[in-house]
Amino acid sequence: MRFADTGHKLMPNLTEDEIALPFTFPDVNRNRPVEVERILKGILPLPAEVERLHSLMMRRGVALSVITLADPGGDFEKAKALFDQPEPKVKREQFLLFMATQFTELSQLFAPKKLDRAARMKLFLDEAKEALAPVPKSPEREKLQKKIAEYEKKIPKIPG
Repeated sequence: MRFADTGHKLMPNLTEDEIALPFTFPDVNRNRPVEVERILKGILPLPAEVERLHSLMMRRGVALSVITLADPGGDFEKAKALFDQPEPKVKREQFLLFMATQFTELSQLFAPKKLDRAARMKLFLDEAKEALAPVPKSPEREKLQKKIAEYEKKIPKIPG
C-alpha cells in the first residue's frame, strides 16, 4: 500500500523528460539462491537459514526491479551500463511504463484467489491506468492496457 501511496504522490511531479535515478546499481546476485531450488524440490530450509534466505530474495527482487526499470527488456548488461554513467537517467515514458507495470503486478496480490481484497486490487489497477495515460502508444503500452482490462474483469463486485 505504501508503494501505491508513494507512486500516486510522485506521478504529478514527474514533469521532466528524463527521470534521474539517484541510487547505485545493487550489488546482488540476480540468480535465485540455491536454497530456493531445494524448496521447489520439497526440502524446507533450516530455521536458521530462513532469515538469510528471506533477505537474499528481497535484495534479488530489488535488483530485478532496478534492471527492469533501467532496461525494460530486462538486459542485465544494459542496466549495469546505465548505472555506470555519472548521473543515470531514464525517459519519463519508460519510468511511467515501469510504474504502471509494477502497479498491475501488485494488484494481483489482492486478487480473489490470493488476499481477496477487491477494493485494493481496483486501487492498484486505477493507479496503473493513471501512470499509463501519458505514455505514448506502443506495443508495450497496448499489451499492458489489455492486461489491465483483463484483470479488471476479474474484480469481484465491491459491496457498498
